[in-house]
Amino acid sequence: MKGGLALKLLEGISESTKLLSDLFVLYSVPYGTSLRGMDYYLQRHRRMRARADTEAGKRRQFSNLLYYLQKQGLIEIKKKEKKCLITEQGKERLRMLRLRAGAGLPSPHYQGEDDGTLKIIAFDIPESMKRKRAWIRAVLRNLDFHMLQRSLWAGTTKLPVSFLKDLHRLQLISCVKIFSVAKSGNIEPIHLK
Repeated sequence: MKGGLALKLLEGISESTKLLSDLFVLYSVPYGTSLRGMDYYLQRHRRMRARADTEAGKRRQFSNLLYYLQKQGLIEIKKKEKKCLITEQGKERLRMLRLRAGAGLPSPHYQGEDDGTLKIIAFDIPESMKRKRAWIRAVLRNLDFHMLQRSLWAGTTKLPVSFLKDLHRLQLISCVKIFSVAKSGNIEPIHLK
């Protein structure tokens, strides 16, 4: 095993250094301290050493992450100004990561305009896709549609093409039915709030 001896030697030195540190703590406790008091000082010292090791590890991990992001071209570090800036490539990666974090759901904010024609949207989205169902409700709310029932909405806003494309991309087209009401006939009109 290549390097096995070096590994054991370094581990031994590391452990002996910790042991010497513990012995120094025991040697420096006030005279007349009980065995229980010595144990208290020793445990406190070990906790402080572990905390310092953890903090150093976190700093090292953060530094490695910054180096990795810089090497990938996602950030630019300006040492003189002590700044870290995101690059165009980094902005694109951020957008993709945000999409992935939201399980690929686009923003529920679309621009729509009122065309005066009443539209009724009904959807039946399975429980296994409840995040998509919550997304479609948020979209309809933002487009000034009003809930008639949990999965039945009405409004006079023209549906944006980008919303319809997103429905197709999310494979929700078969779950959503959109009706346009041109004439109300003798049915009592639906009053939207």
